[in-house]
Amino acid sequence: MHHSTQIAVFLQILCAVFVGVSSAEVGSSCGRNNGDIISIRSDLALAVCSDTIVRIVRGKDAASAMKNRESLVIDPREHHSKRFSQFSTDLDGGGNIFSLKTEKLLVQIDHVGESIALAFLDSSGDFLYTRELVDSKAQGDDGISNEVSVQQSWSSVPEESIYGGGYYVNNFLDFKGAPIHMVQMNLEVVIPFLASSRGYGILWDGYGETWLNPPRKSNQINLEPTARSREQSHETVATGTFTPPHSGSYWFSLDMRNDYYFNTNHHISLQIGGLQSKDGNTMTACNVTENNLPKVLLCKVDGLNQFNNYKVVLNYDSDQTPRVFWSFQDPTGPTTLQTKDTDFIDYYFMVGESSTGATQLDSVMSSYRSLTGSASMFSKKTYGFWQCKNHYQSQEELLEAAKQLRLHEIPVDNIVQDYMYWGDKGWGPQWDEKKYPDPAGMIKELHNEFSLSFMVSVWSKFDNTTSFFDEMKSQGYLLDDSTYFDAWNPGARALFFQFIENAHLSIGADALWLDATEPEYDNHLNKKIFLGTGNQFRNTYSLEVAKSFYEGFVSKIPKRPFSLTRSSFAGQHRYGSVVWTGDTVASFGCLRRHIAMSINYQLSGDPYWSMDIGGYLRPDDQYTSEKYKMLMIRWFQFGTFIPIMRVHGCHANTELWNYGNQTQSIIVQSALNLRYRLMPYIYSGFRLVEQNGFTMQRGLVFDFGFDPNVRSISDQFMFGSAFMVAPIHTVDSSRSYYLPQLDQGLWRDFYNGTVVAAGYHHASNVAPNKTLLFARSSIVVLAPISSHVHDPITLLSSEVRIYTGKDSSFSLFEDDGIDPSPSRPCTTIHFSWSENSSILRIGRLKGKSYPGMPSSRLFHIVVVRENHGAGVGETADPDATVQYTGKEIAVELGQSLEQVKK
Repeated sequence: MHHSTQIAVFLQILCAVFVGVSSAEVGSSCGRNNGDIISIRSDLALAVCSDTIVRIVRGKDAASAMKNRESLVIDPREHHSKRFSQFSTDLDGGGNIFSLKTEKLLVQIDHVGESIALAFLDSSGDFLYTRELVDSKAQGDDGISNEVSVQQSWSSVPEESIYGGGYYVNNFLDFKGAPIHMVQMNLEVVIPFLASSRGYGILWDGYGETWLNPPRKSNQINLEPTARSREQSHETVATGTFTPPHSGSYWFSLDMRNDYYFNTNHHISLQIGGLQSKDGNTMTACNVTENNLPKVLLCKVDGLNQFNNYKVVLNYDSDQTPRVFWSFQDPTGPTTLQTKDTDFIDYYFMVGESSTGATQLDSVMSSYRSLTGSASMFSKKTYGFWQCKNHYQSQEELLEAAKQLRLHEIPVDNIVQDYMYWGDKGWGPQWDEKKYPDPAGMIKELHNEFSLSFMVSVWSKFDNTTSFFDEMKSQGYLLDDSTYFDAWNPGARALFFQFIENAHLSIGADALWLDATEPEYDNHLNKKIFLGTGNQFRNTYSLEVAKSFYEGFVSKIPKRPFSLTRSSFAGQHRYGSVVWTGDTVASFGCLRRHIAMSINYQLSGDPYWSMDIGGYLRPDDQYTSEKYKMLMIRWFQFGTFIPIMRVHGCHANTELWNYGNQTQSIIVQSALNLRYRLMPYIYSGFRLVEQNGFTMQRGLVFDFGFDPNVRSISDQFMFGSAFMVAPIHTVDSSRSYYLPQLDQGLWRDFYNGTVVAAGYHHASNVAPNKTLLFARSSIVVLAPISSHVHDPITLLSSEVRIYTGKDSSFSLFEDDGIDPSPSRPCTTIHFSWSENSSILRIGRLKGKSYPGMPSSRLFHIVVVRENHGAGVGETADPDATVQYTGKEIAVELGQSLEQVKK
């Protein structure tokens, strides 16, 4: 017999024991206090965090582990939030809890033999998100490694897609069933957060080496290297045979068999098919060239037939033959996470809810950030263009570059000094006075003469000849036998910040580039650290380095914090940190991978991402090669629509004039001018990121999850709510793209204003000065063409483009772009368009005036139609111009709408 929560007296006792409703606000409701913990049995404990989030801990003495574990991922400020008590429980006849229920979520506690599995449903119990599968200990045949400690699996259904996990060197977006080796390295970043197309997310609070869907050791394909001469080909070929046990799609894991940070493989390809295949054609599973291939590379082939014998051909340039493992993409197969060097499982399950202005996945991301911390806005200049190279070699060279940027009228807001500014004084944050005689004066000139912010790179290691090394070592703050500091040690973090404050922040530097935060060469592995062992906390070094910067910065520097890092982890966004993808190669294949990597990273919960536009390792003929110039144009055009837009290159003068007038002109007109025209839209969008958990660069599943066609599209995305971006990433400037069907409204080509039908399309030979960009029915506010975000011209007027087809609205957010205070003065102006009345309403100014706020401005209003209000340039003949002083205005545009209908 079941007894419901209507048994009031008993449940009052239960809530007093489990929920702690009368406690002071000393902790969150996520198991930080005894009163929050629901102990199901000794090895399983739960805590209800909110209407949509529960925490699950499995392992010995689970309740104690839940209470006492100090999470590096969960925002410490969460400990001061109110406890959540708005849930009920159902009990069986023996007084055991068999379900928990909130307004949005039902958790069923099912006994499976001697084990317990949890099922997660909506509050009505009609919709099953997923259920745990009983496998908390890894099986002997699971995973390439023999040292796995724990694992957990969840059920799946055929139509489900799984996103997140960070970013990896592949073109894939949907990682359902994909074997992903989750280890930090140059080019790959681990975020142990997964989001499902079914509207739920899983935050895995584990720090060691992890596998998503580990391949089985028994599924290795036997390969035999050929006798081809490596001296002749520089590569080895290995062949084998694969017989699929099922028809369908297969993932292939290419294990480099090399534990070193930089393995010796730079090119690898895998082909399935050939002479032994009854299907005839050879299929390329992957073909990747990078300077630093990951330790395990993911490949895929679709459409293999059961019991056919396929020839497997592996080309590689390493010293050892990589191992190849296969995994069948079972439509009903589970999602599994497996982590080494721990003896308990700690994860958060969250569900999304649709609401006005937000989608279900937006809600999931918002819940993730409610746990791990919000992503605050950066200074307005941060969203402008960043000029960077490896590296300016003197103060004179850097200032000359700044001067030329302005003389060439290249829109830019930031300039960067990469490493080696210490000259022969030793690796560490110190200036070589012979090459940089007055770095403080240099920064002042950048600020005052060129309106440029300044970022400088800092590493977490120090030459053993420097005072930095000596001081860290004397206090026991270095990792054993390493020049890297122990970032898990609070004393070491404080000292590290002191070094960078003295060298850079005290003389006016605006931001820091925290390089090689994986850390490079895995300097923490098999070593004792402040919290235990480096293996236990393998993936979290970057998180702690970013924390060092952030905590020192916000306590001492009156600016909005910003750091660029080469690695990241769950929660790092709360430390004012943006990841970039590391040392890439300049190729169209790399550009294509970056589109997928950028989308998936932001589906991992972190709304900030960046890259080296143009590729880090560039060809010797980069200044004369027409192919490379086109690659750079396309990379810049993609970079227009990512959160942080920065060029970088190894041993290259990356300034645009080095590539000739034509290339410079195309990039300025098609990419940089567009970025700066979009600045009001971009800055307002990142206000929603800060306030509502929004995501600006949006995989299509965010907005069109109802459409199964979008779920695996990894080279298109929405940028904000208005723009569909399909970057050109091919040598011949051609590609296919897909526009989802809209419930209301239309798609219009950004460059000519014409309506484009929903569905599949193919574009051939796209002109160099255009990409594929479409606007759906919406309102977009554009700035004038400007040289930097604080250009005085931006205060005089704005263009308001109305993409008709349905009622729409837009809120323009503005502040001074500088003030770091969360309560900084700011304003909003709300624009709303009525399709029925053809009236644009510009609402009254709301908020508090900020320094430099214009008392009035002109709004040039444009109803977009064919060849009117289209393209990057400013519209010469707007449909109306009004002077806005803060009072509400209604603008009748019926006559213009008639032109649209014609």
